[in-house]
Amino acid sequence: MSDMAIDDVPFSQVWVGLGIHFTYEEELDLVTKGVKLEYNAADLYTRNIDLSSNFLSGSIPNEISSLHYLHSLNLSHKQLVGRIPENVGNMVNLESLDLSNNNLSGEIPKSMSRLTFLQVLNLSCNNLCGKIPTSTQL
Repeated sequence: MSDMAIDDVPFSQVWVGLGIHFTYEEELDLVTKGVKLEYNAADLYTRNIDLSSNFLSGSIPNEISSLHYLHSLNLSHKQLVGRIPENVGNMVNLESLDLSNNNLSGEIPKSMSRLTFLQVLNLSCNNLCGKIPTSTQL
């Protein structure tokens, strides 16, 4: 697991706390802001994650690329450092990816060329180098 954290809480615990990394069999009751939401097995795939403009810092965990059902990921306006995970292209259902306004560095992973559903890509205001991988979407 990476060293990503929110206010010194390890990112692995943050994922669990946000209900993003958990296992369940049939149903889930989630209470957020005083509202109880009930989910059954068909609803339990996280499709959108927006953790923008908060106090996340550190590197993006490689494990994030195992979220195959994710359609939208927004980790913009943070203090993220390091590289974009090499296997980000495994997130084959991704339609929107916003990693802007961080301190990410290195090359854009070639695996991004496998993101054939990608409609929105924002990597601005980082320290990335190299070419954007070519594909039918990029």
